[in-house]
Amino acid sequence: MSLLHRCTLNLERSVAMVVLFSIAAPVFAHSKLSSTIPDRPSRVEKLPALAEAAEPQSPTQPPSGAQNQAHPAAPGQFEVDEEAAERALERTLVVQGALLLPFGLAEIQPSFSYTRSELDDQNLALQQGTPFLVEQDIRRNTFIGDLFFRFGLPFDSQLEFGIPYQYFDSKVVTDFSGGGVGRNEVSDSSSGFGDFRVGLAKGLLREGLWWPNLIGRVTWNTDTGKTNAANPLGNGFNELSGSLTATKRQDPLVFIGSFTYTTSFEKNGIDPGDAFNFSVGALLAASPETSLRLTINQSFVDKIKVDGRAFDGSDRVIASLAFGASSIVGHGKFLDLAATAGLTDQAPDYSVTLTLVVRFGLPSFSF
Repeated sequence: MSLLHRCTLNLERSVAMVVLFSIAAPVFAHSKLSSTIPDRPSRVEKLPALAEAAEPQSPTQPPSGAQNQAHPAAPGQFEVDEEAAERALERTLVVQGALLLPFGLAEIQPSFSYTRSELDDQNLALQQGTPFLVEQDIRRNTFIGDLFFRFGLPFDSQLEFGIPYQYFDSKVVTDFSGGGVGRNEVSDSSSGFGDFRVGLAKGLLREGLWWPNLIGRVTWNTDTGKTNAANPLGNGFNELSGSLTATKRQDPLVFIGSFTYTTSFEKNGIDPGDAFNFSVGALLAASPETSLRLTINQSFVDKIKVDGRAFDGSDRVIASLAFGASSIVGHGKFLDLAATAGLTDQAPDYSVTLTLVVRFGLPSFSF
């Protein structure tokens, strides 16, 4: 075969392949498009799910309880139970007379206190029926066991009564020079029941935005305790007291203030003088079941009068500063510890008081 003939055959084959490809390409493209179009809607529907799957996943937030467990409180810290703290603060306010028991509840409150007194005081003495003032140098240890009850009554009121049992150990040096007798020293100890007291308290005002919670109280202090020159177990006079106690909350603090006026009834021609007292302080919910407090108390006592005659120098000013801590120690049980320091010459040097309060329910009555 000649060279020319071979070239002609190759050319014809190339032309035939081009023609076949040009015919087959549209057919293949049409079949591919036909198979793709029916599937396109399903693919479009899947796009949002595919997009979500493509986004980066944020870590799952654990529940609050799990967070607290994952991050426990550091040593020396704790999660404050506000209800428990409120319970401790409420119980302290009841003991302080700044809050009343709900109807149907009652409390019994035994307490024990020790008081140390070293003071120069004036007292009234009689010589052949003639009264005169004497100077006394008193050194006394006083132990008092007191039993106090409070009962919640209807109409936001409360009944209270109590009686102390006291033990005195004292040395009293009395200067009778004003009566022409001289000095006399008496060392003595005595014990017995003191003055029985009973009172009624009533809520007068509920705390609001601009005004405090207010409680009024009337107390009668009887003269049931025996009296003697060295160790008086009682005051020796019937007394009637009226007081107002106000509280204002500013969580976790409660501010407290009270004013009391006491009048003494004359006996055997002797009037020991009326007195008024005020106190201010603050209470703090320090921990879930404990509260702390700080109060300052001051009393002003009028002059002693005998048959209407006032004795100069017999009036007194008694001031003290008190610190206290209270804690819930069990179901219905509450423990309070207080320490008081005297601020004036007529006040006892210091005292320490431990109080246990037990709360219980009363049988229900219908009113």
